[in-house]
Amino acid sequence: MKTLSALIVAATVFAVQPVMAQESPAVTAAKVSAEAWLKRMDAGDYAGTWDTSSSGMHKEMSKSNWKMLITALHWPLGDFKSRKFKSAVLQKAPAGKPGPDQVVIDYVSQYGNKADVKETITTTLEKDNSWKVSGFNING
Repeated sequence: MKTLSALIVAATVFAVQPVMAQESPAVTAAKVSAEAWLKRMDAGDYAGTWDTSSSGMHKEMSKSNWKMLITALHWPLGDFKSRKFKSAVLQKAPAGKPGPDQVVIDYVSQYGNKADVKETITTTLEKDNSWKVSGFNING
């Protein structure tokens, strides 16, 4: 009887556990790309972040302008300390309209001079089926 009671309790505990939604392969791939890009950013390799960004970003801004912009944004924040993933949302291209799929990823980061900095990374599915960063927004 004790064994049966223990099994019923165990089954009940497992039955009420929240079900975790599985991340889509697209979101997983986009996050891997974004996190590799962010490692370059955190190391101060701003030219490298531009080099590994999407073709759309390359069309919007030159490498030298990108480096100046990112330096101006990051300098007041101080040294990077840590980053916590918050969310990632797949945005499919509308049916019948041109444009790639995107994944928008939010983080909350800590810097030497500023805590709780919201960073939003937009990744775009390129023609070669790789995910590349196409946008970076820092709100601190």
